[in-house]
Amino acid sequence: MMSYRPTIMLKTGLKLGLILVFLLGSGWQILTGGEVLTPKSGGEIRIKAFGKTLNRDFDPAGHGYPVVIEHIYDGLVRLDQNLEIFPALADYWTISDGGKKVLFFLRKGACFHNGQEVTAEDVKFSFERLFKLKNNPLFYLLATRIEGGEEFWQGAAEEVSGLKVVNQKTIEIDWKFTSITNFYFLAAGFAKILPKNLLLKEKYSFFERPIGTGPFKFDYWMRNSRLDIIGIRLVRNERYYGRKPYLQAIELSPFFLLDDFFRNEIHIVPYLSYRISPNKYQTLENNSLHSVYLFFSNHLPPFDRPEVRQALKVFLDKKALASLVSSTAYFAQVMDSYLPPFLPGFLPKKEEEDMTLGRALEILRSAGLGEASHPLLVKLYFEMPQKEIMNNVFTQLKDSLLPAGIKLELHGTNSLDWLKEEKV
Repeated sequence: MMSYRPTIMLKTGLKLGLILVFLLGSGWQILTGGEVLTPKSGGEIRIKAFGKTLNRDFDPAGHGYPVVIEHIYDGLVRLDQNLEIFPALADYWTISDGGKKVLFFLRKGACFHNGQEVTAEDVKFSFERLFKLKNNPLFYLLATRIEGGEEFWQGAAEEVSGLKVVNQKTIEIDWKFTSITNFYFLAAGFAKILPKNLLLKEKYSFFERPIGTGPFKFDYWMRNSRLDIIGIRLVRNERYYGRKPYLQAIELSPFFLLDDFFRNEIHIVPYLSYRISPNKYQTLENNSLHSVYLFFSNHLPPFDRPEVRQALKVFLDKKALASLVSSTAYFAQVMDSYLPPFLPGFLPKKEEEDMTLGRALEILRSAGLGEASHPLLVKLYFEMPQKEIMNNVFTQLKDSLLPAGIKLELHGTNSLDWLKEEKV
């Protein structure tokens, strides 16, 4: 498992504090050169996106640009700059039953960008929608934490019993167990609240011109002279329930040029070229909540045996895999749990005894593995758009697991539901 730390470059004239204002709202003062500066309202920020094509995925449950998703939508709670839980659409909450029952009270005046008020029905619908999509293992982990969530996921219930609409502005969540991690799930990028009536009416076309509750709203698709869509423009939400951003607009496009950055026409670029001197431009590095996992089909033998999965770890070089997906812009770091390791105060690292190669082979041979001359064919499914990276990771995994008696075969997929039909 790996998480990413991206690096971006900022124009010298665009103070780092201004970026924080743009992300976090008003109420900031910037100390630079001994002088206190108060940000002024107005202006636009232009960002060169990662990649060579425009990502038009506006679904919080998908793989869109975090800077877009986080500014269009809100969840019940969010993380502040110290990664602590902070109110968002939920004004406050009460906890009872030893932490397993939480009542969230929605903010008065919190509205979607079309003026429609946010209700508890929207909250319930948004979470149940995640559990119906089934396209992210984290959705399942969230479902299994809520009473009735797993039954709903499996199709054995028509609704999640642990998501209760108390009244129009109050939603109750009944957790199976007490954990601060529950709140971090609610602060995740996929746990945004969407308007139930519009999603049901417009289906996926809703995301062509999405409506959220965030500090910025969708303005229009940016186009070139041939009318091809090349970027996204967001504008400030003047009816935002919280502190309004200083910035008037955000423009994001992967087609902005590095030379545009040098001409002061764009303000933020990925650190993709050594032409950008860290001595001249400010560098911003931050940990990302984006994680990459390698999953086994635990319902199929021999991967249904925990000791077999532990033995296979001996053959995997996580650091080598992390280096293959790292670049000047993204640095991948090895994880020891399924949640990013930098989130404070929970899921401490579990100390495990080192397993020797001999012991690992002994376990694998008892399960019918461990012989490179007679390997088990295992299909490896990727959901990774960068083909070169995908092929490099596949080659590393294939070479690493062959001595364990596993022959990998590469496949691509866009649907976890489709994998249910696979038996190999």
